[in-house]
Amino acid sequence: MTPDQLAQLVAIFGPIVIQTIQGMMPGSHWTNGAVKALKPPNSPSLRFAQRRRLRQSLGQDGWPALLDAARGDRQPLERLVASALATHSADPFVGEVAGVIESNFASSLKDVDYRSVLDFRLRFLQESVDRQAEARTGPLIQQVGAAEYSRMTGALARHRRIRLREAAGLDKEIAVSTFAVPRSTQSPLESLERGHVAFVSTPIGTGKSDVLLDWLAKSADEAAEHDDLPLPVLIRGDELAGPLEDAVLRQLRARDLAERGADLVIDGVDEAGSRAQALAERAMEFAGRWPRSRVVVSSRAAEAPQGAIDIVLKPWPLDDTKALMAAIVHPGPAPQIEHWAAEVRETIRRPLFAILAAQAPAGSTAYGLIEALVRKSIAGHADVAHRDLAIAIARAEGPVDPREVATISVADFNSARLVKTDQTAWRFELPIYQQWFAAQGVLSGEVPVAEYTANVEEFAKWRYVLAVALSSGSGAKVDGILDGLARWNPGAASWALREVKVSGLGGEERSPSPQKELPRGSCLP
Repeated sequence: MTPDQLAQLVAIFGPIVIQTIQGMMPGSHWTNGAVKALKPPNSPSLRFAQRRRLRQSLGQDGWPALLDAARGDRQPLERLVASALATHSADPFVGEVAGVIESNFASSLKDVDYRSVLDFRLRFLQESVDRQAEARTGPLIQQVGAAEYSRMTGALARHRRIRLREAAGLDKEIAVSTFAVPRSTQSPLESLERGHVAFVSTPIGTGKSDVLLDWLAKSADEAAEHDDLPLPVLIRGDELAGPLEDAVLRQLRARDLAERGADLVIDGVDEAGSRAQALAERAMEFAGRWPRSRVVVSSRAAEAPQGAIDIVLKPWPLDDTKALMAAIVHPGPAPQIEHWAAEVRETIRRPLFAILAAQAPAGSTAYGLIEALVRKSIAGHADVAHRDLAIAIARAEGPVDPREVATISVADFNSARLVKTDQTAWRFELPIYQQWFAAQGVLSGEVPVAEYTANVEEFAKWRYVLAVALSSGSGAKVDGILDGLARWNPGAASWALREVKVSGLGGEERSPSPQKELPRGSCLP
């Protein structure tokens, strides 16, 4: 958050905003003299007791109102201000604060960039995790408190939902507005009980991450208000290099897990490559060790581990799909999907493809929708760099430092929609983009057949990439990939072909020659 942005918040809520934020962050983050010297115009100073009372009020009501405003809903914030103004006669302290608000609110409310509030909290969350990892200090919840930790994790989940829709091509305002589109079906996670593991396994584009993040955000809201409910934890499958329990304990204490439990979301187990099967098993063990917890895992794999609740997300009803697409093209005419081919209408019942279809020529195939958005997003920049980044991520089974990839120049990446460019850990915002670019490397021969047929573990790294490559259409290159798989192991070739069909990405029917089956205990679903 910049000094200017802080000043705008101070103009509304008084100088206690700075002190509240300072209380959340170490002094080392406040070396900027301009930030330290910020004072709102015409704001009376507040005594220590008054600042303490306002800090408590801000923590309970102000931050959630600011976060709602950051997500586009300013009504809670306006109600908070109106309430303060309405009760000033009964409490001199509230009257003094209300005077600060009243003198600055009208001119400042409409200009404040509330997204900066959300971005600040997310940066603080990441910095706190990094600091305690480097200094080996206590878990994050010990630094900020349970309620604030829950609010921050909920904000992180909601921010991630927005980023996923931005990655699918939507502007921020439109992405936020799509969450208001009513759904005719409820989340299947609503009735999940403690001690259980839910394994959400459905094909690409069906909204697995969105369902999990929405559930976690609501869980976080409840945990912030009630000290006996499970605490939220969000982990991405491709980020988890070590033991699962260690990753959770970097955020929560063992005492928290024993007394309250965790609502643990592991998003994208399939993105962990050859580690996917082991990670799914660790999730089951975690729930057994901490029975007050609930664990939700998402994966494209077809079957849940033994003992888990298998949840298969159903495609959206066409009416819901039409409402989502109409919200995206508003105020233009709604797409006339009734005239599209039956297979295309079936594909857009998955929300990712509905979002893509609303932005593309009518009737495009699923593979074509992805390719069209990729081409639009890179806007003439080097697709070779994106390809090489995707290949490096596949080989590493997780985010990579682009400086360690010789063929990549940072200047070749212009689209934050496609690629999340952290300092040392770059990844594609949507796994399908990473798989699409890596598939170009498979098709061009940059990834040789010998690499993904070396053994079962190497095939597990590349299996979804190979399915995308096979979806690209007919031709000698595609036939060569399939032939290489079939010669090594026809079970792998059959799996890839089945994934092409299940994913709905397209591709011609082919049949590998039978030779041998994959060994038992392989990493394949």
